Amino acid sequence: MRTIRKLTGISQQQLADYLGVPRSQVAAAEAYNRYMPHEARVKEDEMLTVLQEQKEVVQIETENASQLITLNKKLLKRFKKCNIKVERASDLLEKMQAKYDQYRNALQMTNELLAKLPDDEKNKTSRLVMQVVERKTIVKLKKCGVEEQGLLQLDIDKWKFEAARTEAMMK
Repeated sequence: MRTIRKLTGISQQQLADYLGVPRSQVAAAEAYNRYMPHEARVKEDEMLTVLQEQKEVVQIETENASQLITLNKKLLKRFKKCNIKVERASDLLEKMQAKYDQYRNALQMTNELLAKLPDDEKNKTSRLVMQVVERKTIVKLKKCGVEEQGLLQLDIDKWKFEAARTEAMMK
């Protein structure tokens, strides 16, 4: 838009009137904050074609190209960062699931041993030790349980979505 205005010497208002949009929309489009409606883009393309045919437009503004390169670099950096977060969180989830299985098996064994241990004075100390082990295992189990795994999976899904959205913006 700015290129057309500079080449033709018209104001934002004059361009907006020609395109059939408010001047604020032209300003927002020039600042890359808003897209123009289809009809306005068609008229803009027609203007560019006419200007090119008249050999008044030969190259894109260096400033716009530089801004586009900078934007693409930022998007690529964001995309890579999202993918790294997905990879790290996925590794953590895998480890968490393995620990969960390990603690669940340990708890099951502890419960089986407690069930087999006679409830008498002779085994009172052994029973108390096994109950302490059982409680500690339950605490560890909660730290890597289904709820914690679900929260981590939500983070993974969030970063995957962000990566996909960023990738789409780069195209």
